[in-house]
Amino acid sequence: MATRSCRSLLLAVLLLATAAAAASKPSTLFDPSNVPTVVDTGPDAGVEVGVKFKSDVNGAISAIRFYKASANAGPHVARLWTISGTLLASATSSNETSFGWQQVELSAPVIINAGVVYVASYHANAGHYSFSPQYFAQSGVDRPPLHAPASKDAGGNGVYAYGSTCVLPGGSNNSANYWVDVVFTPKDLAMVAITVKPASASIVAGASTSFTATGKYSDGSTQDLTGWRCGSRATRASPPSAALGRRWEFPEEKPPSPPA
Repeated sequence: MATRSCRSLLLAVLLLATAAAAASKPSTLFDPSNVPTVVDTGPDAGVEVGVKFKSDVNGAISAIRFYKASANAGPHVARLWTISGTLLASATSSNETSFGWQQVELSAPVIINAGVVYVASYHANAGHYSFSPQYFAQSGVDRPPLHAPASKDAGGNGVYAYGSTCVLPGGSNNSANYWVDVVFTPKDLAMVAITVKPASASIVAGASTSFTATGKYSDGSTQDLTGWRCGSRATRASPPSAALGRRWEFPEEKPPSPPA
């Protein structure tokens, strides 16, 4: 019975998946389904409320998100700061909904560095804001690559500052979460190696076998690329850009009928 090596075909398929594997997806600290314990408090004096955060990898902040109640009327100015108080970017909201999560796009993405703490904030002019008390008291938010550290690890988290003008929010009370978030896109990574196990294999035509495949990226991270089955002739049900994580079937290659 005929046998055929699958390795070269498998690697070709995996290389087609590289673009999909390396594509960067935006990340946030909070899911759209996450909501505050206290949807609205106030009115109070004008106040800037925010969150300290950091990322595991280099990348860019393209927008700032915040949750608001209907009493927290806009427009609002959102800001991105260094922890020492340098203002990196600001933008004014537009087309706000009456309540819920809002997203303020920055005029240009701001590059941030891995492991460095930054502050994202917005200004509540009328003193209405949403919060959850004790949210950062014992633990932070870990949604890799983004993290909002616990108050005990960050000199307070959930931060605020009263005032009618632009000011870095540095105070913290009751480890409250004021429901400020960022939209972060990691810097694109290059796949530098693919490890396939078993390293070489041959199978009988019409049969199938399983491989494990692991991609290694330029920052040292790895990703499981397993999801392929190999046989004689590839039949593809999805385009290469969607190849990662798909299963590929290789039906039996039948010999041609003999001439009459």
